[in-house]
Amino acid sequence: MTALMPLVALLSTTGCIHKPAVPIAVAGASTENSYMDLVAGGRLRIVVPIATGYEISHYLIEPRHAGQVRLRFVSAAITRNGVTAEETGAPALPFALPRAAQHIRLIYLVRKSSADHKMAIAASKNLPALNAFTGRFQTDPNICDGDPALFCSWVPSGVAIRPE
Repeated sequence: MTALMPLVALLSTTGCIHKPAVPIAVAGASTENSYMDLVAGGRLRIVVPIATGYEISHYLIEPRHAGQVRLRFVSAAITRNGVTAEETGAPALPFALPRAAQHIRLIYLVRKSSADHKMAIAASKNLPALNAFTGRFQTDPNICDGDPALFCSWVPSGVAIRPE
């Protein structure tokens, strides 16, 4: 949690724009696997399951210095037992994000059905390295923690990150 505190502070004062990105074709990648790059001007919706309900938060993806992007909190609401209440502050993100990467990618891995999937966040300062990693990752997801030159983190099960 301490590693996320600077990001939570940043998100509480900033926001995130979501703009859908076109996936880059990776040689040898299955058509069932896809990914999305976070690019300035886009928006994200993050859905997190909670006891007796769920929390939905919205972020803008904004440009930062040197081609980097950051998430800026826009709004959030919690629905419990069918009752929805708006939140005034940014909720803690349920996953880690890199601090200073120029290229951040959400990688969706579909397994046996469209309902059976995992999601990871990968990032790098170097786009060709990120593209090569994505191809290897889609073939072998166990490499997520194996490359110190790239950021890779799993999104917790049940959490959905979607472009708007």
